[in-house]
Amino acid sequence: MSAIAARMGAINPSRVVGLVAGAIGVVVLAGLAAQVDAAAPGASVATTALDLAVGLAFILGAALAPGPWRGRAVMALVGVAWLAAPFLPRAPLAYQGVLAVGLTIFPTGRPRAATAWLLVGLAVPVLLVPAPKPLLAVLFGAVAAHAAARAASPGAWYPIAAGIGLATGLALSWFVELQPDRYDPLVWQVALELVLLAIAIGFAVAMRAVVRARAGLADEVLGDDRLVGVDGLATVLREVLNDASLELFRWDVEGQAYVGLHGNPAPIIPAHGWMVVRDRAEPLGAVAHRALAMEEPAIAVAVAQAVRLALLNVRWRAALDLQLADLEEARGRLLATTDRERAAIASRLRDEVVGPLRRAGAGLSAATADEANGDAVAALTVARQELEAASDEILDLVGGVPPARLGDGGLVEAIRDLAAGSPVPVSVSSAPLATGTSEAETTLFYVCSEAITNAVKHANASQITVAISADPRLLVAQVSDDGVGGASSSGTGIQGLADRLAAHGGRLRVDSPPGAGTTLTAEIPR
Repeated sequence: MSAIAARMGAINPSRVVGLVAGAIGVVVLAGLAAQVDAAAPGASVATTALDLAVGLAFILGAALAPGPWRGRAVMALVGVAWLAAPFLPRAPLAYQGVLAVGLTIFPTGRPRAATAWLLVGLAVPVLLVPAPKPLLAVLFGAVAAHAAARAASPGAWYPIAAGIGLATGLALSWFVELQPDRYDPLVWQVALELVLLAIAIGFAVAMRAVVRARAGLADEVLGDDRLVGVDGLATVLREVLNDASLELFRWDVEGQAYVGLHGNPAPIIPAHGWMVVRDRAEPLGAVAHRALAMEEPAIAVAVAQAVRLALLNVRWRAALDLQLADLEEARGRLLATTDRERAAIASRLRDEVVGPLRRAGAGLSAATADEANGDAVAALTVARQELEAASDEILDLVGGVPPARLGDGGLVEAIRDLAAGSPVPVSVSSAPLATGTSEAETTLFYVCSEAITNAVKHANASQITVAISADPRLLVAQVSDDGVGGASSSGTGIQGLADRLAAHGGRLRVDSPPGAGTTLTAEIPR
């Protein structure tokens, strides 16, 4: 009961009043028509009932059919004019003109092309002046031809069939009238009423089919697997809506104008349908089209939703790409700063710690030359050995750190210094002018240092080769060994090198077939 009460509370009172008044009017009109029809010469219950059925079918069909109210109102007027025909002299003329208009504007409820406006203009005189049957047959034939030209639209079969049926019936009736001995007015009147009854019933059926087709069309727009990017969406919409002229435009915030997907400006005055797509109050883009299906609210909403999602995705991706670029630049700057600080610390350790330790060790060596005190000599010897061991450990610790200033060709000399301390022979070669910026050479130094260390520790290599080369854009370091191979590119060490290169716009390739050695190739912008 509560659900029923809620629905009753949601009903618009003015609409209820309008429906009741309309129903009363139809009942009164039908009663008058029945009374006049029954009093006509030669009338029967069957002919009177059929006459009433035609008018009521148009009115009820328009009331029960979904779709735009304008088209339904026109078809309801056909029924009103038909019921009023027995007692209003102009009504028999009116229903023919109104029906021609209703079939022309089906299913959108409004004329959409120049030919439609022409047909509506031709139908208006029929409302006022009696037209011969041949002229009416031509008018309804033109209505059918107009609908046939748009046969791809949902429900186009209805105005085609209705126009052909009326045109054929009117032409045959006129032809038979020319032979009075073969013409029976009652037979042709009944035939006309049966055709009109079929048209009235067909209107509701056709409108429901149009709504279902367009609802399915909306699902097809949103459910197509090819909705990849704005270009893919435009292609899908052209195919689904059968509109090759359809074009999408995006809103250029900086230029405050609509532009095409490839930068072309939108027309100043669109020559056809123009649907603006917004995100809240902010414009995102627009759809220029000639598709009749866009008159259906469900389809227009589906298209707007698909375009909105596609354009928002483009905007979000652009913002994300900008943020990623900023993050990559920040990461590169952070790595460069860290490398400079690490190199400075290594330089200070060499100069300010290892140097004094070496000098202290040399002093202790001189002191041990005096063998007069054996205990003191032994203690000094241990101290000297510990100082030398500490110096070696510090040098090993900073051995993988490049010199504080690299760039303009200092990389090759730094790698040769690094290779001098390797237990495995390392050959270093460089192509002419294979130089880069400080950041580029520092990054490749770390790659070469890590690759040499891995080859010594894990590859069981007997020879390591480092080759430095360059092209106009890239500085390249290639480190090869003749070890066991099988190195994994997903290992933490190699992945760290790849990340370091990526932070500066470079990349790392690893070629390490089992048993055939390993080759690391690092490329970085110069």
